[in-house]
Amino acid sequence: MSEVFKISDVKKKKASTTAVAYKDIKWNKEGEPTPLKTLDNLKCLLDHFGIKPTIDKITHEMDLNIDETFKKRGSMLTYVYNLQIKHGLNLQRGISDEFLTDIAFIFRNV
Repeated sequence: MSEVFKISDVKKKKASTTAVAYKDIKWNKEGEPTPLKTLDNLKCLLDHFGIKPTIDKITHEMDLNIDETFKKRGSMLTYVYNLQIKHGLNLQRGISDEFLTDIAFIFRNV
């Protein structure tokens, strides 16, 4: 199972933001790129790790197509939440959930 990261860990360790090619960034005082909290940046993170959110056509619930197996929706969302914190995006959990659902609907209509 993957390691759980907290926001305090990110602040202490300076999480790696260079691994993911974020679209929307700003530059902090130290001259380092910091990703903005946008839907496009979450999509970049998901694309980087090969995660594709989908909507189940029967239950209309969101699912993530990844290698990990999740028994509950909450653990699936926690996985993505920890991943985005680890890589410097730092979206609130509720916003992350909403963005994942929006991205799933975008993929559905493509």
